[in-house]
Amino acid sequence: VDMVIIFSEDTPIDLIEAIRPDVLVKGADYTVNTVVGADLVQSYGGRVELFALEPGHSTTATIARLAGETC
Repeated sequence: VDMVIIFSEDTPIDLIEAIRPDVLVKGADYTVNTVVGADLVQSYGGRVELFALEPGHSTTATIARLAGETC
């Protein structure tokens, strides 16, 4: 992982256009067709990877823990 970015927009499309990642990663609860920016990343030779979710772990909970909050 080279970069993790927190953003406040509704979708990450502007960010994806700006940084042009080689790999765009989402959880396996998505399909490539439902990943925002997948078509853009693939258009310049990048790839979209879907990873299995880990029971008991979530991005929301991780961010809350780092911020000292509870979910």
